[in-house]
Amino acid sequence: MRLSVACNFESEPAARLAAFPEVREVYGRLTKDAAGTTAGVDSVFAGDADLRCAVRDAHDHGLFFCYVLEGDEVESSIPLASDSRALRRVLDYITDLGIDRVSLSSLSLLSFVKSNYPELSVHAGLGARIDDPHTAYLWADMGADSLCLSATACNRDFARLAAIREAVACDLQLTVDMACPPSSVYGAVYSDGFAPHGENIEAHECSAGRCRKWYAERLRYPVNFIRAVWIRPEDLCFYEDIGYTHFRISIVNSPTELLLQRVEAYAKRRFEGNLLDIVGPANRAAGYEEPGPLQRLPMARALFRIAQAKTGPEYVATDNSDAALADNSEHEQASAYIDNAGLRGFLKGMPGHNCVRGRCGRCGYCHRWAAETVEIENTSQDHAFAHTDPSPGERGEGVPVPEIQATVQ
Repeated sequence: MRLSVACNFESEPAARLAAFPEVREVYGRLTKDAAGTTAGVDSVFAGDADLRCAVRDAHDHGLFFCYVLEGDEVESSIPLASDSRALRRVLDYITDLGIDRVSLSSLSLLSFVKSNYPELSVHAGLGARIDDPHTAYLWADMGADSLCLSATACNRDFARLAAIREAVACDLQLTVDMACPPSSVYGAVYSDGFAPHGENIEAHECSAGRCRKWYAERLRYPVNFIRAVWIRPEDLCFYEDIGYTHFRISIVNSPTELLLQRVEAYAKRRFEGNLLDIVGPANRAAGYEEPGPLQRLPMARALFRIAQAKTGPEYVATDNSDAALADNSEHEQASAYIDNAGLRGFLKGMPGHNCVRGRCGRCGYCHRWAAETVEIENTSQDHAFAHTDPSPGERGEGVPVPEIQATVQ
């Protein structure tokens, strides 16, 4: 098994990450680069000195570094017979730093990089939205060395995963800590809203508002915590059995202790406690000292941008999105607690349920597991009901779903 981990640009993670042989790579990007793209709303601030230090530390400890070069502005800078200086500047910068590979979301950019920078390994990132064998084959045939599959479309669809694995020989990567439901619509929201968008504030606001509403909906209807497409450490074996051995930890704004907590859980393939500690958006790791103001800045910045999103009435959610975060994950204090041990056997029963193409509200499978494993603090749930506009689709594409209390078999 191999792990690819987001870089938080703190001073010590590389040395501590290297203590886990499963960790092979860290990835990150400048806050704003020469191609004109800026990092997503949930990204850590990183300037030139930060990136140089992170790349050097990664290499010193035997780790590869992947630069995330995704976003609409990057693709628009690809020359058709016009100037390509901005794009070349950032690619020259990447190669001069000795960065090992780049993560892209555009086939045109893939062709440009392979033609002009053959020494760079190319990874098709989450923004490429690879969710079927044909798309995977197209990327691989054009020279991509590895592909990150759409988590929302693929993580719970084992038939689809097997077909993609059979279609290509290149390395395939899955995201383990994705808190979105199994729907390509949510996958597009995630990649559009939190991937680089340059100065396109409207794109940030629209997608951030939808994500903020999704966080609130999880408190309104706890089944949404179970519907999310996370992969538990104990369930990695199911994916390895069909040929997937490369996994991505995507949280990019966390303190080092939280990052290490997630890495340790997946490296050891087990975790006891609140599942949200390792798969949900969070800014604190259970059992560790309270982070200082500087450690909290990245998450505060992300929440501020989301809170300022100018969303329409169909995405109204005021100030309760922070209540859906695992800020205090101890069982007695957590606004939401998911008993990870209680989910043993959950994924094993998934192949009989088609989460992507089926009618989620008519199935009841996740509802039964949610009734057994999810606990919501009453005040947080009342607050969510009082401050969010109901969304019928969140309960199953408009299909009324009764409160199922059946015991999980």
